[in-house]
Amino acid sequence: MEIQETVFKKDRFYVVVKTSDGRTNKIPRANFVWLRGNPSFKEIPKGYVVHHLDHDKTNDDISNIVIMAKFHHVAHHWKQKTVDSVVTVEEDRTRPIKRPKVYMDAKTKRFYVNLIFLNPEGKKEYKRVYRENGCGFMTKGDAEKYIDKIWGVL
Repeated sequence: MEIQETVFKKDRFYVVVKTSDGRTNKIPRANFVWLRGNPSFKEIPKGYVVHHLDHDKTNDDISNIVIMAKFHHVAHHWKQKTVDSVVTVEEDRTRPIKRPKVYMDAKTKRFYVNLIFLNPEGKKEYKRVYRENGCGFMTKGDAEKYIDKIWGVL
């Protein structure tokens, strides 16, 4: 891959790269830098994202970026705690098994996001999330934006 152009969009840098088969793709510059620094990978593994250690999305220095499992990345930013980027089979069981959905509680008429996990025994566990940063979801759209945010949709 070779860089054709660098653009700044949505608080981060992107590069337009030309692939070996002649196609062009726009990808975050951090992804390009990480892949260049880790030549044994042809792409970012499915279910993983590039994380900036200093939380500055414009600092794409190779020493500032690592890959993390998407769920650990969400947990890191969601709870603001340090998360180990190494995933073991046991840890991987704690990530949601499918994209969350929005529901309305029949009794309280409040929207919530339903998360489904597999516990260490392999059984489904459910968690309802009614709010983000202390603010309840006022509309179904608010809850869907929250899902997009935690699930990693750009």
